[in-house]
Amino acid sequence: MAGFLITFQPVFRGAALRELRAVDPQAAVVAQLDPAAALVRPSGSAAEFAGRLLAAAPVFIRHAAPADLEVDLAGAEDPMAALIAAFDPAGRIAPGSTFAVEARRLHAGGEGLPFGARDVEVRLGTCLAERGYEVDMAAPDRVVSVALHGWRALIGVSAPSENLAAHADEYRRYSRWLRPVSRAEVKLREALEVWPLALTAGGRALDVGAAPGGWTHVLAELGLRVTAVDPGDLSEQVLASPLVTHVRARLEAAELEPGSFDLLVNDMNLDPDESAALMCEAASRLAPGAPAIMTIKVTVRSPLRLIRGTLAVLQHAYEVRAVRSLFHNRQEVTVLLRRRATIAPGWEALVGHDPEASARRRSWRLEHQLDPDDGAIPLVLRREAS
Repeated sequence: MAGFLITFQPVFRGAALRELRAVDPQAAVVAQLDPAAALVRPSGSAAEFAGRLLAAAPVFIRHAAPADLEVDLAGAEDPMAALIAAFDPAGRIAPGSTFAVEARRLHAGGEGLPFGARDVEVRLGTCLAERGYEVDMAAPDRVVSVALHGWRALIGVSAPSENLAAHADEYRRYSRWLRPVSRAEVKLREALEVWPLALTAGGRALDVGAAPGGWTHVLAELGLRVTAVDPGDLSEQVLASPLVTHVRARLEAAELEPGSFDLLVNDMNLDPDESAALMCEAASRLAPGAPAIMTIKVTVRSPLRLIRGTLAVLQHAYEVRAVRSLFHNRQEVTVLLRRRATIAPGWEALVGHDPEASARRRSWRLEHQLDPDDGAIPLVLRREAS
C-alpha cells in the first residue's frame, strides 16, 4: 500500500492534520501509529504529494517519508534477516548512486521487534554496501526510510529533497553531544542546521532573555561575540567565554548601540505577543537585513490563530522567512526572521509586563491581521485559521 509516514509533535497533531488537508484535501489518514506519527495515503501520486507538501512549507508536520512497502515480521525466525530479504533495491536505487538508511522506531505499545533503529541502519546499510551501493550519510542520492512499528516495518525510498527533514529522528543525532548548558541549546543548534546562516566569526550577536545561557553558549562556540541581556544569572560555563558579555538588565534598560548586531535571538518563556513586541523593540539594535531567530510558546488550543497574531506583531520590524516545529521544540515553534530596512510604528503599546499591557495586546489582536503576502508565510498560515 503506497503511503507516507508523517511525524509531528503530539500536542500539535490537530494542526498537522489540518496542514495535511490544506495540501491534499482528499488524503486519508490510514493509521495513527504512535502519538507523534501517522500513516497517510495521498489522493494522487507520491511525487505529486511530496512536491505539494514541500511547496506548502508546513509548520507542524516535521517529517514526511514514503512508506510503500509493509513487511510483517511476526513469527520470523530472524526478523532482521527477514526485513533485509524483503527489501529489494532494484528499481529503487540506481546502480552507481549513493544511499543512506534512515530508521525510526515508533512506540506501538506492547511487544515489538528485538532491535532498534540504529541496528537497522547498520545492518541494512551494510547489506546494500555489499551489493555494490555506496554509502553517503552526508549527501546521499537516495534515502531508504524505515519505520519500525510493533512487529512490522514500513519502508520507502526517496530523494533527500523530497523529504521534509534531512533525518528521520534528530533526537538520536543530538543525544550524542556532550551535556548542554540547558535543554534549549539543542533547539538553536537544530535551527542553525535547518536554516544555515552566513555567520562570520567575530560577528556580534544579541541574546535577549539569555539566562541561563544555552543559546549564548551555542553562538559563542561559533565564534560570535555575544551580548547576553538578562537580569538573571548565566551559567559559569557560559561566562567563562571571553566572547560573552552579560548585561544584567531587561532589554528596555540595556544601553545597546543601534544597528550594531548581526544576529538577534530570543527564547524567552513569555506570552508570544509580549515576546514579539520585545523583538520589535530590539530590532533597532540589529543591522537592517540581519537575521533573527525566536521561539513562539504555544499555550492555547488554537495554535494557528496564536501564531498568526504573533507574526502580525513581528511584521512591524521583520520579514518572516520560515516557521517550523523543529524536532527539539516542545509546545512551541521556531521562527526565522529578517530585519526590515524600516521599522514601522504600532508595536510600542504592546511592550510591558503589567496587566494593562497584557490587555492592550489582547485588544490589538482583535483589530490586526497577518499580512499573508509578506515574506515566506507557510500555506496554512496564509489561510484563515480557527
